[in-house]
Amino acid sequence: MTCQVIKYVRDNCACSHGESQCPVYPTELVFGLDMSDDVTPTAFERQRSALLHLLEDLSIAENNCPQGARVAVVGYSAYTKYLIRFQDHHRKTPLIEAVKNIALEKTSNKRQLGAAMRFVGQNIFKRVRAGFMVRKVAVFFTNGASQDIDAILAAIMEYRALNIVPAIISPRNVPAINQAMEADDTGNSIFTVLRRPQEPAADLRRVKNCAICYDPCRRAEECAFIQEPAAPQQVDVDLVMVLDSSREIQADEYTGAQQLLSSVVEQLAVSPQPRRQARVALVQQSTKVEFGLQTYQNGEDVHDAEHAAAGRLFGTGTDAGLHPEGGAAEGRPAAQQEGRPDCGGHQDGLQGPGQAALHLPEGQV
Repeated sequence: MTCQVIKYVRDNCACSHGESQCPVYPTELVFGLDMSDDVTPTAFERQRSALLHLLEDLSIAENNCPQGARVAVVGYSAYTKYLIRFQDHHRKTPLIEAVKNIALEKTSNKRQLGAAMRFVGQNIFKRVRAGFMVRKVAVFFTNGASQDIDAILAAIMEYRALNIVPAIISPRNVPAINQAMEADDTGNSIFTVLRRPQEPAADLRRVKNCAICYDPCRRAEECAFIQEPAAPQQVDVDLVMVLDSSREIQADEYTGAQQLLSSVVEQLAVSPQPRRQARVALVQQSTKVEFGLQTYQNGEDVHDAEHAAAGRLFGTGTDAGLHPEGGAAEGRPAAQQEGRPDCGGHQDGLQGPGQAALHLPEGQV
């Protein structure tokens, strides 16, 4: 549906005619430069040249409008540090000058690519521009094998969950890193060997066209290895959710957690007469674990069943039921402090019987 809307706009809007710019959609783009102990000045200069090549035809965002790319650069070895932040440069010329002025820092630290990838995913991409079509791309240069392959694999999985497209560029083939990238079966994770640093265009073509400038609504043939998102599949599951309700959690954090879990329940297809015994459970974790697991019974009078389930579980209905351990005012969400009903203080998870069918991608049952 999204691509249908985009195609309609492109076909009917005069501003969409002609050659499209790169990136096609607003993009948050992070580059990681390898500064570990085995990186020589010559090797570092090759990284810089490849980075500058990737920036050549890039449209840079000049403000917070949802178009163009915002660029950040980090340097990493065993630690990761900011070199250029998203908000530092809103014009291409000063951005390129800043990249040219980055100096290789001498260090005895070994390379930890996985740690750098996780730092970028958990920190730099923490605050990005708002927009449904905003893309997040992370391009890392590595001078060879890394000591933390397990961390690389974990980062790839985190990136997939956060909709971050990773690309790794190396001067030589590193089977362990390549294998870790292949764990992402969507094909969005790209590993490229830079074999001809003096003529990088051919080696970097796939990174540029299938990561930075990729258009999922107008797929290029060279990017055919990227899989289409799997359509949701209706399945019946036993779903367990865990909520921290200890005294340490703040009221706003607890309210946010309730809202998140409520939004999950809103996606459930609830029925009073299911074909199988699909169940929803909620565990409130504190100094002791309170646990409840029940099902909606056949024949129960369930009106607007999905909202009824959400209300029973997460306090969005007339019989709200979750609160932090002990019921202390300082730990209770503001809405409950103001006198909203709390279902008599029940902490046993699901506050009524229920049946649910959850929509999940195929194979993720």
